[in-house]
Amino acid sequence: MGRGKHRKRKKDKYSYEYIPPKVEYIYNTEFDLCIKESKIKNSGMGLFSNMNISKNTYLGNYIGEIKKPGSFTCGIYAICLESNNLIDAYNYPRCIFAMINDSRFSNFIYNCDFKTFENHVEVWTIEDIKEGSELYCNYGDKYWEYR
Repeated sequence: MGRGKHRKRKKDKYSYEYIPPKVEYIYNTEFDLCIKESKIKNSGMGLFSNMNISKNTYLGNYIGEIKKPGSFTCGIYAICLESNNLIDAYNYPRCIFAMINDSRFSNFIYNCDFKTFENHVEVWTIEDIKEGSELYCNYGDKYWEYR
């Protein structure tokens, strides 16, 4: 018996190729810092130091889009300023300081602090940072209220 006729498969009229978004960061610091997987379980990426940094050192500014109170924000990368405006670092390119994790509910201690002002936020060390250490800041109670 014959096999019958085989139809040729038509090529798709439109081909689609998924191109993942390019993840870019703004390295606005003079210190040698890098982003890699956090030491805190299920925390995603974290910010690490490739050098020793002394206590009470200014690392740089937390930067992002300035938003008015009540504006839409994702919230996970937003810091409230003294003026009640927000700095939202959700969109890429994202400031590297947005990758600092809160070590609450873990065995790690805070070694950095966000100092908020009227129109900007500074990142400072509050402990000596050893080479290879992850940076941790306290996000505050409000951040954890609905998480």
